[in-house]
Amino acid sequence: MFLREPLVDSEDSKVVSASAEHGDARCWSETNCSLSDRVAVVVIACGWVALATITNPIAEVILNDDGAYAYSVTSVLEAGSFKLSVWGSANLFSQVYWGALFCLPFGFSYTALRLSTLTIALAALLALYGLLREAGAGSTTALFGVLILALNPLFFELSFTFMTDVPFLGFTLVAVYLLVRGVKRQSRMELVLGLLAASAALLTRQTGLALFFALSLIYLMKNELNMRNAIRAAAPSFLGLSVQFSYQTWLKMTGRITATFGNTAMAVLDVGSMSMLHATKHVASGVVFALLYVGLFMLPLMLFVGYGPLRDLCRQQRWIAISTSVMLFTAGAVPLLHHHRMPFLPNVLYDIGLGPVMVRHDAPHGLPSLGPVFWTAVTVISILTAALVLQILISAVLLLVRTRGQNQELLLMLLATGVIYFVPIPFVPQLYDRYLLLFVPLTTVVSFMMCRRGNTLSLGWTALGVLCLLTCGAFSIAATHDYLAWNRPRWRALRTLTVTRHIRPEQIDGGYEFYSFYRLPRDETPIGDDFLISFSPVPGYAEADRYTFRRWLPPAVCTILVLRKISMVPTVRADGNSHPTHGALTSPPMPR
Repeated sequence: MFLREPLVDSEDSKVVSASAEHGDARCWSETNCSLSDRVAVVVIACGWVALATITNPIAEVILNDDGAYAYSVTSVLEAGSFKLSVWGSANLFSQVYWGALFCLPFGFSYTALRLSTLTIALAALLALYGLLREAGAGSTTALFGVLILALNPLFFELSFTFMTDVPFLGFTLVAVYLLVRGVKRQSRMELVLGLLAASAALLTRQTGLALFFALSLIYLMKNELNMRNAIRAAAPSFLGLSVQFSYQTWLKMTGRITATFGNTAMAVLDVGSMSMLHATKHVASGVVFALLYVGLFMLPLMLFVGYGPLRDLCRQQRWIAISTSVMLFTAGAVPLLHHHRMPFLPNVLYDIGLGPVMVRHDAPHGLPSLGPVFWTAVTVISILTAALVLQILISAVLLLVRTRGQNQELLLMLLATGVIYFVPIPFVPQLYDRYLLLFVPLTTVVSFMMCRRGNTLSLGWTALGVLCLLTCGAFSIAATHDYLAWNRPRWRALRTLTVTRHIRPEQIDGGYEFYSFYRLPRDETPIGDDFLISFSPVPGYAEADRYTFRRWLPPAVCTILVLRKISMVPTVRADGNSHPTHGALTSPPMPR
């Protein structure tokens, strides 16, 4: 065994870190400030409600692609029949009915759908707390792990939308928690509930199949390999495939399937059509970028763990640590040499904010940039922490291969789910940062299991980790607030143009969400630009109206401008490929 500590430590454990034994750092014992699980659950719930209230989720706006998913909710509420948007590629079934439940009391609203996502985000946080406790973490450490996810910029921003990312994550974490408990305790009830949660994850996104495959691997690990056990182990995988096949068959037979359904999966399978060189570069860059993002998100945890445990882990696997670090440093240096820095991937995280800004001009006018020096430093930090994360993951795999101990089921479930989920990601034609959200909680639990040193922590490193986490949280809260803040006047302006002034939508360039609101996929009709929504003046346009909003990052009062083309002759702008083509409505409800 290459770890000195067992995989599970009780809360009253008297294990003391090596650094404390030699007096190298001041330490504190978690048992002196531990909380009961009931108190911790109340703290998580109240804290999440407080964060949501501060950020203010009330906004009748369409954000990113969530208007396409809202369309399916309206079909359930108004026609009593599930119907996919013409742009949808995800299964979406579970998320739609979950969102519809929140619309029942007062009717459809985008705010109600946002509240449904915030609720399932809370379920994800509670499930992560349970997983950390199953892994042997004390309540205080488990709360820190929950905060790593809660204050993560991707998780926090997406929790205020009706995108599929957070509902899928919520169902997945609940399923992992229940399935692991069911296997460890041989509880049929928890296994059944876990499979139901896994089915809900699968019926939100096709990648939920990873849960069923991972459960099959757990059964094989716990039992000797023979024909009978192999057949039994295949049962969960067969169940997951049956759910997916039955759902797709039902969509086809009832005429509910769309031309774009499953397009992402088909694009992954079509990777063979690319040249070998292009495919290799695409996959390699996807792997490196994914590691760098996960490494950056794990920075607070690496600081919280402290220098000692990480040093010991690297010493025990010295050659692996050296080789993986050299490879990752080399791969990470390539984009820097080409003047590419974090954030590499599009969609949620950008220079000094969150949420895609898909209106004329990519950022609010006058918004300061953090600059190349800052993002170069962030990229270097990401490379360093990514090397540590990779070392932790390799050590976890070796632990499973070399030893048999407590919590093997949990470790295998986390690793198998993450690996199976990750396999198609580098092959996706367009990799978005939000696709990597699942790795945040999975890596958090695995890192704790591999690096903790009993219940004694270095006071200095813990304080540094908490400070880093609070800084990240402040950014997440402020940037998400700003994303909602500027979208409220944007949609108010668009409602005034279309409803009050009766301007035809095809005359307005209101940004991607507005554009997709009225159009079908592959619609070649030109987009009008007689009126446009902008953050700043545009040559050839006169200001027709302006709306103000207050931002927090940095604090300032900004404006959304309604601009009118100076020429009185109606003109249109050819669209070409300037707009993304992923998610829209055929006849959606206009945000009020």
